[in-house]
Amino acid sequence: MKFLLMVLLGVIVLLSVSCSNKKQEAGDTALVNKTHPYTKTIDRIMHIYNTTVPANGVIIPELELVREIDSSAINPDTAAFFNNAAKDSKNNLFLLDSRATKIYKFNPKGRFEKSFLQKGEGPGEIKNLVVTFKVSCSNVWASYVTEFCRFDTDGNFLEKKCFKRQYGLLEHVDEKRFITSIDTYEEGKKTGNICVLMDTGENLLAVLFERKDRKVGYSVIKLPNKNFEFVSATSPRLDYVYNPFNKLVYCYYNFDYSLWLMGLDGKVQKVIHKEHKSVEIKDAEIKSILLGFKRMGWPQHYLDAYKKNPPEKYLPFIRKLCLLPNNYFGVFRSINCRTEELDIFDPEGRFVYILKASKEIPDLWEVYFFNDGIGVIIHDAERDIYREYKVKNLPRIFSY
Repeated sequence: MKFLLMVLLGVIVLLSVSCSNKKQEAGDTALVNKTHPYTKTIDRIMHIYNTTVPANGVIIPELELVREIDSSAINPDTAAFFNNAAKDSKNNLFLLDSRATKIYKFNPKGRFEKSFLQKGEGPGEIKNLVVTFKVSCSNVWASYVTEFCRFDTDGNFLEKKCFKRQYGLLEHVDEKRFITSIDTYEEGKKTGNICVLMDTGENLLAVLFERKDRKVGYSVIKLPNKNFEFVSATSPRLDYVYNPFNKLVYCYYNFDYSLWLMGLDGKVQKVIHKEHKSVEIKDAEIKSILLGFKRMGWPQHYLDAYKKNPPEKYLPFIRKLCLLPNNYFGVFRSINCRTEELDIFDPEGRFVYILKASKEIPDLWEVYFFNDGIGVIIHDAERDIYREYKVKNLPRIFSY
């Protein structure tokens, strides 16, 4: 009897050790599994850590052309320069031409209806280059860092606001509030940059995100007898997008692959991380950057100064962020200067897909997601083309 009891105890011990080992192996796997993230709570905030491999694989879009808009057809004398696209709730299309300071409206079938906004200092006019453009809640905003104009979706002018100071890019929340960034200083020296919620009376409502790094916001190239500051595609900066559906702000520093999701009160709900690698800017890519600046109208001595001493050695990890249906979101990640892939995350922060370029869309930088397809802006030597596609193989999560 004693012998049997000893055998039973031995079996129980072996089973316990085996189960313990399996639990340990499972716990280790949760940390290193290449398709599933792990979470960690830091200061009562959930952090989600993703690897480089998406849970559900890679998407190369299969496309069917729906319509094409040639910028030279709008004004044959001076072709339009398309550099942003948006749609309203009725599927009317709006294309921004920041070089001509114009917004072009097209009906859902792609027929040109009207243009509005112009360069100037009066009502419905912007003095400087339009750097942000948004269509939301029956409003169309065109903004510079010191002013904005608001129109309705029929192109009727509603209001203009000029600020007392210069802000970062404006992300409009509603008619009375916007998100922007402000430099911080100590003893007259710049210490970093903060993302803030402001009202249109320039009152601070909340501090959302902070980065203590005096390089954030601008890159500087040296010109004879002075410094010229500019914001380029390679500048270190804080960026932010407001999601009107879940009422969250997505904040990030573009040289760090971490996204901070928070409410408009600044309370952080989660932080999403993803593994990444630095991408060095090569000589051929500097030439490509210079061609883009030349197209924007940079004078030759600015181009020469940039070529002689490029301000950044590496491309940012995050080029920009876009909102997708059902509270999914995408991060445009740099492969090289002219190539991006779109990392797609679900509402919980899991890295679920990579969207890659296709034959029809070789450059994802100018891709816009709508509830009825994908819009793409293609830059040609003398004109721009907007093409809209129906995507045959997108997962059902992308349907509203």
